[in-house]
Amino acid sequence: MIRYSLVMPIYNAGHLLSQVLSPLAALGPEWEVIVVDDGSKDGSAHWIEANAPWCRFVQQPNRGQAGARNLGVAMARGETLFFVDSDGAGEPEMLQNMARWMDEHPQFEGVFGCYSSWGYRGESAL
Repeated sequence: MIRYSLVMPIYNAGHLLSQVLSPLAALGPEWEVIVVDDGSKDGSAHWIEANAPWCRFVQQPNRGQAGARNLGVAMARGETLFFVDSDGAGEPEMLQNMARWMDEHPQFEGVFGCYSSWGYRGESAL
């Protein structure tokens, strides 16, 4: 059963996808990773289709980050949503800890945290 949906809009993020998406494969069966390609022209779609078949992937004409997030939300099956950017999704353990904290504290409706951000050439910005 999907409990958590992670929504990631991307736009010309092909140079970052290996570093950002590959670790998310370890999240486990309670998670779905939804990647919304917002009109990329750099081969991002090809990389995802070839290397991340476990992602729920959809493409749309360029509508901006909000439009991509909204489409991801519409696709989500989890009861808890996580929003991440294509330049740094966080490590699976951090995301799982945030999910566990949310489960243990149902009186809260949201949580946020820090994560590593990947620069234009793939170097860690932190």
